[in-house]
Amino acid sequence: MSERLVVRKLLTNILLIAFLIVSLSLDLQQPNRVIVHGMSNAARNGKSSARAGLFDDSDLPLIAEVISQDELGHQTRTQQSRTARVSAWPQKQVDCKTPFGSLAFALYMAKNGAPLEFVAQPKFVLRKTNQVSFPILEFDNVPTDLETDPSANYTIVLGNDNYREFYSTWIHGLDPRTIQPLPIAPTGIAQTQKPGEPWEIDTRIQWVLPHDTLGNLSPVRQAGFVDVAVDIFKRGTLESVPVDYPADPLKSGTPVLYIAEGNLPFHRFGSYYPPQKVTYTLNAQTYPRWVFPNVPVEPEKETHFIVLMTPTSRPPYVVVHPSVWTHTANTRTTIPAPNLPPSCK
Repeated sequence: MSERLVVRKLLTNILLIAFLIVSLSLDLQQPNRVIVHGMSNAARNGKSSARAGLFDDSDLPLIAEVISQDELGHQTRTQQSRTARVSAWPQKQVDCKTPFGSLAFALYMAKNGAPLEFVAQPKFVLRKTNQVSFPILEFDNVPTDLETDPSANYTIVLGNDNYREFYSTWIHGLDPRTIQPLPIAPTGIAQTQKPGEPWEIDTRIQWVLPHDTLGNLSPVRQAGFVDVAVDIFKRGTLESVPVDYPADPLKSGTPVLYIAEGNLPFHRFGSYYPPQKVTYTLNAQTYPRWVFPNVPVEPEKETHFIVLMTPTSRPPYVVVHPSVWTHTANTRTTIPAPNLPPSCK
């Protein structure tokens, strides 16, 4: 074998090894759990963290009870709800005094498909049931007025206290489905002064289109796939981001889809699954839209969608207030029966 051929094969092997190292590095940086911005790679993959203690999904509390209350705070039927008492339970045996390490929790809520808003931080309560004692997170007097507005639908989400992670979802209403006959119409384009702006945004899912494996429209009860479309607005407005948003994806991030079933934590849909960016025109103005096609679903299960932005490595960070879209063939709210965890230690 000639010396030139040996050198060529050696260079080829070196390039192959370099490619594999880069690919592995990128794969390790893909988040498993919802992290909007400013977290280390270890924190993004959910298996190790700069926070105290290592954790995975089983370490996280889940919303287990939502008790409807009347105007006096007494327990009542869902139809007569004025407020609610929300509690999240551990999934396994935890420490009685520091059950969730240094994680700081908050409750978020949205009415009728609006973006999530901060509601409250929890109080820790030691729950005693059937000779079992375990700590819970409790949120009292959460405003869920179904008596005045019976058609309302409240999406309640447990997350951390800075919009970076979302852990558990509960639909409080008579019908769990997100029903939005028409997409939200933007009122114009948000005015920006610097590339990457706005730094605080609302991501509103505009429609979820059910279809079969061939892409043909199907009834929700028969569809095994959906297309998810999202528009991005300046926070607290209906002013759309510009068509060229994000001007610099390395600074602003790019839209990513997260999915949760029932009251389980959200997970990113696919490691490398960018949406299709399209445009549409309304009142002679062109707007951007992002579409995630061919997302697999199980019609009988309650599936929640949110859209966030990929994490960026340096400030300023984009703060995302997502809307939650709940997709299911069931027309009645399913209340999961919580499993009692072991007594704390």
